[in-house]
Amino acid sequence: GTYQKATNKIRLMSLKENSRLFDKDSRNSSFATEAETSELRSFMLRSTTTLTLAAADAIANASIEAVNHLVKFAPVTVTVLDNAGGILVQKRMDGCPAGAYAKFSYAKARTCIHLGTSSRTFRSKYTAGGDPPKMTQASSMVSVMNGDLIPVAGGVLIKNALDGSVVGAVGVSGAAADEDEYIALEGVRVGTSKMDMDIDLLETVPAAHCCTTLSGID
Repeated sequence: GTYQKATNKIRLMSLKENSRLFDKDSRNSSFATEAETSELRSFMLRSTTTLTLAAADAIANASIEAVNHLVKFAPVTVTVLDNAGGILVQKRMDGCPAGAYAKFSYAKARTCIHLGTSSRTFRSKYTAGGDPPKMTQASSMVSVMNGDLIPVAGGVLIKNALDGSVVGAVGVSGAAADEDEYIALEGVRVGTSKMDMDIDLLETVPAAHCCTTLSGID
Protein backbone atom coordinates (compact mmCIF):
# COMPACT_ATOMS: atom_id res chain seq x y z
CA GLY A 1 0.00 0.00 0.00
CA THR A 2 0.93 3.69 0.32
CA TYR A 3 2.70 3.09 3.66
CA GLN A 4 4.88 0.32 2.20
CA LYS A 5 5.81 2.47 -0.79
CA ALA A 6 6.79 5.33 1.52
CA THR A 7 8.87 2.97 3.70
CA ASN A 8 10.66 1.58 0.65
CA LYS A 9 11.37 5.09 -0.64
CA ILE A 10 12.87 6.19 2.69
CA ARG A 11 15.00 3.04 2.84
CA LEU A 12 16.21 3.53 -0.70
CA MET A 13 17.11 7.18 -0.05
CA SER A 14 19.00 6.17 3.10
CA LEU A 15 20.96 3.51 1.25
CA LYS A 16 21.86 5.95 -1.52
CA GLU A 17 23.03 8.58 0.98
CA ASN A 18 25.04 6.10 3.03
CA SER A 19 26.75 4.80 -0.09
CA ARG A 20 28.17 8.33 -0.66
CA LEU A 21 29.32 8.96 2.91
CA PHE A 22 32.43 7.05 3.84
CA ASP A 23 35.89 7.77 5.22
CA LYS A 24 38.58 6.80 2.72
CA ASP A 25 41.03 6.22 5.59
CA SER A 26 38.70 3.89 7.48
CA ARG A 27 38.52 0.24 6.47
CA ASN A 28 35.37 -0.24 8.52
CA SER A 29 33.62 2.59 6.68
CA SER A 30 34.73 1.18 3.33
CA PHE A 31 33.41 -2.24 4.28
CA ALA A 32 30.09 -0.78 5.38
CA THR A 33 29.78 1.05 2.09
CA GLU A 34 30.31 -2.15 0.11
CA ALA A 35 27.69 -3.93 2.18
CA GLU A 36 25.23 -1.08 1.74
CA THR A 37 25.92 -0.97 -1.99
CA SER A 38 25.22 -4.68 -2.21
CA GLU A 39 21.97 -4.19 -0.31
CA LEU A 40 21.04 -1.32 -2.59
CA ARG A 41 21.56 -3.49 -5.65
CA SER A 42 19.50 -6.35 -4.22
CA PHE A 43 16.78 -3.87 -3.31
CA MET A 44 16.56 -2.53 -6.88
CA LEU A 45 17.66 -5.44 -9.08
CA ARG A 46 16.48 -9.01 -9.46
CA SER A 47 18.66 -11.72 -10.92
CA THR A 48 17.23 -14.66 -12.85
CA THR A 49 18.50 -17.99 -14.15
CA THR A 50 17.82 -19.53 -17.52
CA LEU A 51 18.77 -22.54 -19.61
CA THR A 52 22.10 -22.40 -21.36
CA LEU A 53 22.47 -23.10 -25.07
CA ALA A 54 24.24 -26.36 -24.22
CA ALA A 55 21.37 -27.49 -22.01
CA ALA A 56 18.77 -26.50 -24.58
CA ASP A 57 20.61 -28.38 -27.31
CA ALA A 58 20.87 -31.48 -25.13
CA ILE A 59 17.13 -31.31 -24.39
CA ALA A 60 16.28 -30.96 -28.09
CA ASN A 61 18.51 -33.88 -29.07
CA ALA A 62 17.11 -36.13 -26.35
CA SER A 63 13.57 -35.19 -27.38
CA ILE A 64 14.28 -36.28 -30.94
CA GLU A 65 15.73 -39.56 -29.68
CA ALA A 66 12.57 -40.15 -27.64
CA VAL A 67 10.51 -40.35 -30.84
CA ASN A 68 11.89 -43.88 -31.19
CA HIS A 69 9.89 -44.85 -28.10
CA LEU A 70 6.57 -44.32 -29.86
CA VAL A 71 4.59 -47.26 -31.17
CA LYS A 72 4.19 -45.38 -34.43
CA PHE A 73 7.18 -43.29 -35.46
CA ALA A 74 6.32 -39.64 -36.11
CA PRO A 75 8.91 -36.98 -37.03
CA VAL A 76 8.53 -33.86 -34.90
CA THR A 77 9.80 -30.34 -34.43
CA VAL A 78 11.26 -29.38 -31.05
CA THR A 79 11.57 -25.82 -29.76
CA VAL A 80 13.44 -24.94 -26.56
CA LEU A 81 13.02 -21.45 -25.09
CA ASP A 82 14.83 -19.47 -22.41
CA ASN A 83 13.03 -17.99 -19.41
CA ALA A 84 11.99 -14.91 -21.40
CA GLY A 85 10.50 -16.90 -24.25
CA GLY A 86 13.37 -16.46 -26.69
CA ILE A 87 14.31 -19.37 -28.92
CA LEU A 88 17.51 -21.11 -27.87
CA VAL A 89 17.18 -24.16 -30.13
CA GLN A 90 14.66 -25.31 -32.71
CA LYS A 91 15.13 -28.59 -34.57
CA ARG A 92 12.94 -30.19 -37.22
CA MET A 93 13.35 -33.88 -37.94
CA ASP A 94 13.62 -35.15 -41.50
CA GLY A 95 10.11 -35.83 -42.73
CA CYS A 96 8.41 -33.30 -40.46
CA PRO A 97 6.64 -30.72 -42.66
CA ALA A 98 8.17 -27.26 -42.55
CA GLY A 99 6.18 -24.25 -41.41
CA ALA A 100 3.21 -25.27 -39.32
CA TYR A 101 4.88 -27.67 -36.88
CA ALA A 102 7.66 -25.22 -36.12
CA LYS A 103 5.02 -22.64 -35.22
CA PHE A 104 2.99 -25.16 -33.22
CA SER A 105 5.97 -26.30 -31.15
CA TYR A 106 6.99 -22.69 -30.54
CA ALA A 107 3.46 -21.73 -29.47
CA LYS A 108 3.30 -24.66 -27.06
CA ALA A 109 6.55 -23.61 -25.41
CA ARG A 110 5.52 -19.94 -25.34
CA THR A 111 2.25 -20.89 -23.67
CA CYS A 112 4.29 -22.33 -20.82
CA ILE A 113 6.36 -19.15 -20.44
CA HIS A 114 3.35 -16.83 -20.67
CA LEU A 115 1.14 -18.73 -18.23
CA GLY A 116 3.73 -20.35 -15.97
CA THR A 117 2.34 -23.83 -16.53
CA SER A 118 2.09 -26.52 -19.21
CA SER A 119 0.09 -26.15 -22.40
CA ARG A 120 -1.91 -29.20 -21.27
CA THR A 121 -3.00 -27.34 -18.15
CA PHE A 122 -4.13 -24.43 -20.29
CA ARG A 123 -6.20 -26.83 -22.37
CA SER A 124 -7.67 -28.61 -19.35
CA LYS A 125 -8.54 -25.42 -17.51
CA TYR A 126 -10.50 -23.83 -20.33
CA THR A 127 -11.65 -26.53 -22.74
CA ALA A 128 -11.92 -29.88 -20.94
CA GLY A 129 -15.41 -29.32 -19.56
CA GLY A 130 -16.90 -27.93 -22.74
CA ASP A 131 -18.11 -24.85 -20.85
CA PRO A 132 -18.97 -22.18 -23.48
CA PRO A 133 -17.80 -19.18 -21.39
CA LYS A 134 -14.44 -20.83 -20.71
CA MET A 135 -14.10 -21.85 -24.34
CA THR A 136 -14.75 -18.25 -25.32
CA GLN A 137 -12.18 -17.05 -22.81
CA ALA A 138 -9.55 -19.45 -24.17
CA SER A 139 -10.28 -18.35 -27.72
CA SER A 140 -10.00 -14.70 -26.70
CA MET A 141 -6.70 -15.31 -24.92
CA VAL A 142 -5.25 -16.96 -28.02
CA SER A 143 -6.46 -14.08 -30.17
CA VAL A 144 -5.09 -11.39 -27.86
CA MET A 145 -1.70 -13.10 -27.80
CA ASN A 146 -1.59 -13.36 -31.60
CA GLY A 147 -1.16 -17.12 -31.59
CA ASP A 148 1.47 -17.23 -28.84
CA LEU A 149 -0.93 -19.37 -26.78
CA ILE A 150 -2.26 -22.76 -27.82
CA PRO A 151 -4.48 -25.06 -25.71
CA VAL A 152 -2.83 -28.30 -26.86
CA ALA A 153 -0.59 -30.66 -24.87
CA GLY A 154 3.07 -30.82 -25.83
CA GLY A 155 4.44 -27.75 -24.07
CA VAL A 156 6.43 -28.42 -20.89
CA LEU A 157 7.55 -25.77 -18.41
CA ILE A 158 11.06 -26.13 -16.96
CA LYS A 159 11.73 -24.74 -13.49
CA ASN A 160 14.63 -24.40 -11.09
CA ALA A 161 13.95 -27.05 -8.46
CA LEU A 162 15.77 -25.03 -5.80
CA ASP A 163 13.61 -21.90 -5.89
CA GLY A 164 10.77 -22.67 -8.31
CA SER A 165 11.78 -20.00 -10.81
CA VAL A 166 11.12 -20.57 -14.50
CA VAL A 167 14.28 -21.30 -16.49
CA GLY A 168 12.75 -22.21 -19.85
CA ALA A 169 10.27 -24.36 -21.72
CA VAL A 170 10.18 -26.98 -24.46
CA GLY A 171 7.45 -27.48 -27.05
CA VAL A 172 7.04 -30.45 -29.38
CA SER A 173 4.71 -30.89 -32.33
CA GLY A 174 4.30 -33.53 -35.02
CA ALA A 175 2.96 -36.56 -33.15
CA ALA A 176 -0.24 -36.94 -31.11
CA ALA A 177 -0.56 -34.40 -28.30
CA ASP A 178 0.13 -36.90 -25.49
CA GLU A 179 3.13 -38.18 -27.44
CA ASP A 180 4.43 -34.66 -27.98
CA GLU A 181 4.29 -34.07 -24.23
CA TYR A 182 6.07 -37.36 -23.50
CA ILE A 183 8.82 -36.46 -25.97
CA ALA A 184 9.30 -33.04 -24.33
CA LEU A 185 9.44 -34.49 -20.82
CA GLU A 186 11.86 -37.20 -21.90
CA GLY A 187 13.99 -34.56 -23.54
CA VAL A 188 14.41 -32.72 -20.24
CA ARG A 189 14.98 -35.89 -18.23
CA VAL A 190 17.46 -37.59 -20.55
CA GLY A 191 19.03 -34.47 -22.01
CA THR A 192 20.14 -33.06 -18.68
CA SER A 193 21.34 -36.46 -17.42
CA LYS A 194 23.64 -36.77 -20.43
CA MET A 195 25.25 -33.47 -19.45
CA ASP A 196 26.28 -35.02 -16.12
CA MET A 197 23.94 -32.61 -14.42
CA ASP A 198 21.95 -33.40 -11.32
CA ILE A 199 18.41 -33.85 -12.62
CA ASP A 200 17.17 -32.57 -9.25
CA LEU A 201 18.31 -29.12 -10.34
CA LEU A 202 15.34 -28.99 -12.71
CA GLU A 203 11.68 -29.85 -12.42
CA THR A 204 8.98 -29.92 -15.05
CA VAL A 205 5.32 -29.06 -15.32
CA PRO A 206 3.78 -31.55 -15.72
CA ALA A 207 5.97 -33.81 -13.62
CA ALA A 208 5.03 -36.97 -15.51
CA HIS A 209 3.52 -38.04 -18.84
CA CYS A 210 0.22 -39.78 -19.51
CA CYS A 211 1.09 -41.22 -22.91
CA THR A 212 -0.24 -44.74 -23.59
CA THR A 213 1.21 -45.27 -27.08
CA LEU A 214 4.78 -46.14 -26.17
CA SER A 215 6.70 -49.19 -27.30
CA GLY A 216 7.60 -51.05 -24.10
CA ILE A 217 8.44 -47.83 -22.22
CA ASP A 218 6.93 -46.89 -18.85
